[in-house]
Amino acid sequence: MKRILPIVLALILLCVFASCGNQGVEVYDVGIYYHEEDGVRVREDQDVFREDFLTATKVKSHWFDEEADPNTNQHMTILIKSQKTFDSVFANCPTTVDFDKEILVIYTETFLNGRPTQVKKHSLKDGVLSITLENKKAALGKKDTSSPYQRYVILKTASKDVENVEIEYIKN
Repeated sequence: MKRILPIVLALILLCVFASCGNQGVEVYDVGIYYHEEDGVRVREDQDVFREDFLTATKVKSHWFDEEADPNTNQHMTILIKSQKTFDSVFANCPTTVDFDKEILVIYTETFLNGRPTQVKKHSLKDGVLSITLENKKAALGKKDTSSPYQRYVILKTASKDVENVEIEYIKN
């Protein structure tokens, strides 16, 4: 009996810490992939975003052709606080938002693996929402590198007094 008690306590602590995963922030990953068919570049995605939004949010190192603008951003962060902005961005959003209580933040950059994103920590101070994101760690010995692709990380939070967003992405 004395041997079982520490194991049960360890399992309870593990469950408590595991449930704190994204710390009150819902995370949705949306990848935009390309492949060629008969010499034509074809986009594969989940029809989440409007076409003009995807065009306006291209990031550097994902677009490798001669048409790429050298002044393109490495990454982008978009704050969505109203239904009007929401409607101009999304075709089929993976979540519903009550803008009286919640906001969305979209972070995009080029990724080289398909591991899910999680929130490591977040805080709100003086109107600045600071979020640290990281990829879930790969299984030991598992190779998960992919061709570069643009990923959009959609974050939903109840922090209403946000004027600016700072995101740090830890790649592991």
